[in-house]
Amino acid sequence: MHLGFKEELKELLGEEYYGKRGLPKVFIEKKYIGGVEEIQKLHDDKKLEKLLDCCERIYDIEGGDDGCEACGNIKFVPYETCYGSCKIYYEGEYEEDDNCEVGG
Repeated sequence: MHLGFKEELKELLGEEYYGKRGLPKVFIEKKYIGGVEEIQKLHDDKKLEKLLDCCERIYDIEGGDDGCEACGNIKFVPYETCYGSCKIYYEGEYEEDDNCEVGG
């Protein structure tokens, strides 16, 4: 995971939850909702949809139903040269990849 994402996750989750393994970790507007078990319980209790009411849906966005041409609607694809590490192996050594975005 990119260091910037790790730091943000640690800040959002706090020390109590940060070290615990298990994905996904679901956030709505920077508020931690829970992991797999919590999300399943919210769904079973019919509370999840209400929590998601504040979220913009892809089909609500103009042209949102067309999908993304770059990622094929996957939403997050690591950069092909460095695969999200921000480093490339060039002439026998690792160098910073200036083309890589923070998220890969």
